[in-house]
Order: sequence, then structure tokens, then C-alpha cells
Amino acid sequence: MTKGYAENVIELWDVDSDEEAAQSSLKTSSNPFQNVLEDDQEEELENELSAECRMSNFIQRIQSREAVPEYALSDAVFNVDKPRDAAAFGVELPVVTLAEEYLVGNLLILEITEVYSPFQFWFHEDKDTQLLNQMNKQINDSIECASHWQMPPYFMKPGYMCAVRHKFNWRRARIIHGPEAYNTKVSLYFVDYGSAAELPPEDLYFLHKSLMDQPALAKRGTLTDVYPLGYHWPSDVTEIFRHLVGDRQLHACIKDVDVDERILFVTLWDTNDHQVTLSAKLIGAKLAGSSRNYCDDVRALHSGRRLRYVRERLPSFDMLESQLFAAATDEFEDMFDDIIYKTEFLRDFEQPVVRNPFRRELQEALVAWLEKFKPVELAWRKLQEELKKN
Repeated sequence: MTKGYAENVIELWDVDSDEEAAQSSLKTSSNPFQNVLEDDQEEELENELSAECRMSNFIQRIQSREAVPEYALSDAVFNVDKPRDAAAFGVELPVVTLAEEYLVGNLLILEITEVYSPFQFWFHEDKDTQLLNQMNKQINDSIECASHWQMPPYFMKPGYMCAVRHKFNWRRARIIHGPEAYNTKVSLYFVDYGSAAELPPEDLYFLHKSLMDQPALAKRGTLTDVYPLGYHWPSDVTEIFRHLVGDRQLHACIKDVDVDERILFVTLWDTNDHQVTLSAKLIGAKLAGSSRNYCDDVRALHSGRRLRYVRERLPSFDMLESQLFAAATDEFEDMFDDIIYKTEFLRDFEQPVVRNPFRRELQEALVAWLEKFKPVELAWRKLQEELKKN
């Protein structure tokens, strides 16, 4: 390479500021006045812009000189940071319908992992313990044996499955909400436990794709033979129920199954006391009413259908697992009662109106639930009318 050529290369490489770029353009322009006129026009236009716009333009010029400008970032660019064997965004866990082993009358040994109310709780079967231990080891091995498995903030999008170390164990988690300006923590739902947490972004890791083959281990449960004495289960009653079922094995008998919603309606006993059911303990303590909705004679009056309390149906497990009830208090429950106990809601299928703008997602979930509930309810009403005529 000749000396002159090298000097030209260095000169071109050093052009970085807007001023130097303009000088370089003057040297190569065929009309020496053209650039001066353009500069005057640009300066006049620049003066007309607000200070905010000028700052925005300046920042964009700076960013355009980065290796990958911010406005050019895409999934393809960020996927360079994702391990090849990590689960992909948009991939869901397989959903397994309740199999033949979950028939009315079957017995289970279980441990309840999370309680929202006696009508909504999540549990593991005794046989799931080995699977949970195995997954804990697999997640630990996949992260320890490979580098760069910590998840960058860009991937923390709602619905993405990830791995999180929580309460001394690795867990599979679904991201509910990513970090935001007003809350830098990530909202997570632990699919194998039915519980949720808000954790800092640095606690999240990519999940190995092989761990996406196992369906969620947390099963949905509802306590039978009881009903709340008010419109909803008070927080103190739920806390007592939580104490009765927490940190122990329980025996259960299946009394009903909702295949579509994957809910098992169960009677529960403490393994050390088969004489009295947990339902009977709540009723005896005057914390719950005694329900006869499971009795054959009551079902016969309703064409074999078991009547379900409004609070058995709502909030749905889908709503709870999406963390739409993350701040459930008695005050919040009262607000929810005002919506779901309106005659127009369940009888006329009138879409609810939630006044609080921060509860827009809850309103959308209620509308979706109502659309699913309506055809089933109308079909049952039609059957009832036909039976009355006969």
C-alpha cells in the first residue's frame, strides 16, 4: 500500500462528527454553494423544531453510529444471545386432559401447594415428587454446564417460559409481566406449584427446551360439600383452611370432575384423622355452610346436573393463574361480588363494566369467560324447559 493511499484511508475513517462530514461533503461537491444553501435551509428548519425534537434527532444520529442502532434491533439480533437449546418464545407446555385415573370415587394422596380459597387451590399428587426432584436437577445441570443462560431483559415477555431458583429449588415459571418503569421486578407464575411471585430480572434464566415436554404438575382442586356463609370466602376462613392443609399429606376422594377446566372436586381428610373430613371441620366451626349439591336427590331435581355456586366458577383458575387477582383483599372481593352477582351478568349474559382502568384485563377475562359459559348455560336451560313440558 502506498503512503498516499494509507493517508486517505485514515482520513475517511476519522470522519465522525457532523461538522467533519459537512467539510468532507464540501470537498467532493461539484457545486461549492450547494452545501452552503442546504446548510442554511437545515439550520432554519432546525430552529423551528422544539428543543425536544432537536434532542431526539441528536440522539438518533448518535445511535446510528452504534454497531446495531436501537431502531434496527429485532428478534433476529437478540436471538444471538439466546442459547441454542433454550425454549423458544411462544412455545406452550402440553395440556393433558384428566385421564381415566381421575374418576368419581377414586382416591388420591396429595399435598396442597397453593390456596386462593377452599374453592380454588392447587396440589401435587404423591407420585409427582420424584418428577419435581428430577426437573430441579435437570434445570440445575443445564444452567451450570453452559454459560450465558441468564435471561436478558429483552426476552422477559408475557408468556415466555423460564427457569427461576426460588425457595431453594429450581422451578419452571411463566412470565406474566416483564419489568416496567414503575416496577422493575418480573411477575411470574410457577406452573408446577400454582403459586406466583415477583422477582428481580437477574433471577431469571432460560429454560432448556427438553423441559417443555412435561405438562404442568400443579393440579386444580375444589373442596366439596361446603359453601361460604357470605358472598365470598372471607380472608380469615381461607387462612384457617390454609392452615388445615398446609405442609402435610392429605387423602382425597374425587366427587366430581370438570374435564374442560381440568378441575377435581374433592373431599379431603388429614392422613392422621380419617374420622372427620376437612369440610366437616369448617362446618362444625361455623366457618362454612353444609352443601347438598352433590347428593343424588338434589341432582335428580336438576336433570342430573350438579348446581355450582357462583364462587365455585369465579374467579376461574385461568384468571388466577394469569395473576388478575394478585391483590385479592376483602375489599377487592366485595368489588368483584358487585360484578358477578348482578342478575344481568349470569342470567342475561350482559358484559360487565369495570370502572377501574387498571382492571381492564380483568374485564376482558370476564367477557371471555361469559362467552364460554353462555352456550353451555343456554343448552341446559333449553333442556330444563323441554323436561317441564313433558
